[in-house]
Amino acid sequence: MKLKKFIGVILAAMLSFALFCSACSTGGEEDPDNDNTVEGEVYTVTLHANGGSNSAYDIEGDIFTVKYRGGNSLSLPKLTKSGSVFAGWYDISDVKWEKISETDTGDKEFWAHWDSNTVAPQTYTVTLHLNEGSFPAGVSNLTQYTAGTEVTLPIPQK
Repeated sequence: MKLKKFIGVILAAMLSFALFCSACSTGGEEDPDNDNTVEGEVYTVTLHANGGSNSAYDIEGDIFTVKYRGGNSLSLPKLTKSGSVFAGWYDISDVKWEKISETDTGDKEFWAHWDSNTVAPQTYTVTLHLNEGSFPAGVSNLTQYTAGTEVTLPIPQK
């Protein structure tokens, strides 16, 4: 009887210890961004925006950084720039990167590339107020203007 009681106490102690240990941290470092316990070293990605912006990031002096942890992937952010289309992030060897993969390690540095030839030109509506004047015969009213083109404004008569 004493042996059964002894075994019961030992099993209860082992179960309590196992439950306690399962609630403990696995020994990984604290992730500063989301308070999860994860493994892997933290690395810095330096991004040169080259005039671009993204409201989710604090871009100072055209450069900003993001962090990633080894063993985790990270999609590189998209940027916007007036008059251009974001063509992607390129490293010093001019290789295009879209994300950091789970197998990448180490600090990284990328530069934003822009393609200004793929942006459709902006067209604007033009309204001319003639103040009781009129255009001479054969002169038509200007109603639209396309950015980047030269235009001669018609001269009204009164």
